[in-house]
Amino acid sequence: MNQAPRLFKFAGGVHPPEHKADSARLSIVQPPLPPRLFVPLHQHIGNHARPVVQAGDTVRAGQVIGEAQGRISVAVHAPCSGTVRGVAPALMPHP
Repeated sequence: MNQAPRLFKFAGGVHPPEHKADSARLSIVQPPLPPRLFVPLHQHIGNHARPVVQAGDTVRAGQVIGEAQGRISVAVHAPCSGTVRGVAPALMPHP
């Protein structure tokens, strides 16, 4: 018979140093955009999105750049405004 592992309780939890003084005196700033963005059309375990833009198109932030394909798929939106340099397969650090 399988038994669930026994959970041990401990008081307090983990409290690493926060170093809030380091950031408390700095204001929040908008980081600059990188010179080039790669946007994967495969966002999860489901189907890839179908690209609806092509090289040379100008896109605005939030515009749909990939259309959902089938039931398990999602639309992909442009993270920022700019010009599409190309639509091609690229290695990404996730599936």
